[in-house]
Amino acid sequence: MVGYAIDANVGLPSFSYGAGLNLFNVEIMAYFMNRLGAFRVDRRKKNPIYLECLKSMTGFSLYEGVNCIFFPGGTRSRSGETEDKLKLGLISSAIEAQRLHIEENSTQKIFVVPLNIGYHFVLEGAHLIDQHLQAEYRETYLRTRHIAPTITSVFKFIKDLYTKESEVYMSFGHPMDVLGNQVDANGNSFDKFGQIVNLKDYFTFEGQLSSNSQREGIYSKILGEAVVAAYKKYNIILSSNVVAFVAFNHIFIEFGEMGLLNLLNQKNLKYKIDDVTFNKDVQTLVNIIRDKASSKELLTSDENWTDHNLIIKDGLYKLGIYHAVNVLTVEKSGKLLCGDLKLLYFYHNRLANYDFETLMNWKKI
Repeated sequence: MVGYAIDANVGLPSFSYGAGLNLFNVEIMAYFMNRLGAFRVDRRKKNPIYLECLKSMTGFSLYEGVNCIFFPGGTRSRSGETEDKLKLGLISSAIEAQRLHIEENSTQKIFVVPLNIGYHFVLEGAHLIDQHLQAEYRETYLRTRHIAPTITSVFKFIKDLYTKESEVYMSFGHPMDVLGNQVDANGNSFDKFGQIVNLKDYFTFEGQLSSNSQREGIYSKILGEAVVAAYKKYNIILSSNVVAFVAFNHIFIEFGEMGLLNLLNQKNLKYKIDDVTFNKDVQTLVNIIRDKASSKELLTSDENWTDHNLIIKDGLYKLGIYHAVNVLTVEKSGKLLCGDLKLLYFYHNRLANYDFETLMNWKKI
């Protein structure tokens, strides 16, 4: 999907990227992976020689002008949040490749383009949030026992695919150089004060170009922080994100005294949410988001954000749209019914890094 978007919509050529070795175990998937620029990565191997070889191969590819896709979080976001911590190993290969160009007096520059992907629905959301909570709380978390799909549930899923619609948003951030500096259409780098900078200065010490692993490690951290900031800025906020965020906070405010873990450990409980208070809080949050969007602090989806009722309607329809269980439904009385609290928490987390709880004067989760 990423490859199709960058080719058809952005006009960039083919990309190389690392893919887990397990993805090649399925023959039909391996057939396509081998033809889509993927190279194998064995996540089980922690040998320093293997990791350094992988990093060097990626750096050499960049040096030779091969475009690369990095997943700097290392894997899927288990919690559902936009990532705030990155693995910097492969990112550092871009810095090394840029230094090699400079050492050879080449004007070739390597550019970093942040990319966010936003969904109303994540197929394996229930498994991902389970893995996140198990890693976070260890043995104190009661992991959900997932039931194998039935013929009925598979048929329902296929039927929903043909009868319901949902969007996937891919948001490309502003390009930057390997030091996190913004660049213009001509590839010139600018610091935070708007002054043109020369990348050669970053790799020069006492007038001599040199390789320094400690220095480049700091540059990797700086680039990682710039990418994380771009993830937050260029993430597309969806109607389903807003609905899930407000709904889960309502439940947490009412039952949160037992703590987040104990709340999520409750089995087979369904939670009801007052529709009047819910609508009011959605309106307040939509106004906050709209104000931030107008000041270019964040981005919103294509819905009409001037009408919070439309956001609620669209969000309730699309939230976890293809799951077997309804994450949120509206009863005849108008109240909202939560059918799966962990999934609601998963989709809520997409807005967890924006400090909206403070702006809404809610209890911090």
